[in-house]
Amino acid sequence: MRRISLVGVSGSGKSTDGRRLATSLGLPFVELDAIFHQAGWRDLPTDEFRTRVRDAVATDAWVVVATTRLSRTSCGIELKP
Repeated sequence: MRRISLVGVSGSGKSTDGRRLATSLGLPFVELDAIFHQAGWRDLPTDEFRTRVRDAVATDAWVVVATTRLSRTSCGIELKP
């Protein structure tokens, strides 16, 4: 299991648990909200967001936290507050 996605609503603990999990497994940590929300809470244009996400998950091993699932995930975990 090398591609893990934690999915949940805001405040469900995705980022905290995702960072902890990535650190314990020695995997890169990717937070999609951090890619999407730019300075001043401006949204990244869709094409640029897709490019950055594609680049971030181009490897075979990562932990991603998001509010939606990714198709390249080996294991998904849904968090509910």
